[in-house]
Amino acid sequence: MDIIIDLTIDQVSQIVGVPKTTLRYWEAIFEVPVKRTESGRRIYPQQTVDVMKRIKDLSDLGFSAKGIRMRLETK
Repeated sequence: MDIIIDLTIDQVSQIVGVPKTTLRYWEAIFEVPVKRTESGRRIYPQQTVDVMKRIKDLSDLGFSAKGIRMRLETK
């Protein structure tokens, strides 16, 4: 049985290795789904964390935003 744990933006920032501002930017330009608590805080399910890691990896390889978007759509 898989345990589903939602993570905070601070935790995801540390895991992915990018600032919180970068995560928020990626949410906007790559339309990454993020849940919100009743108080409006971002919480990230594991699937979203995996997408953020993939974006980081592609970015580190030198892909442009357009190239990253294309790769995310084909996976």
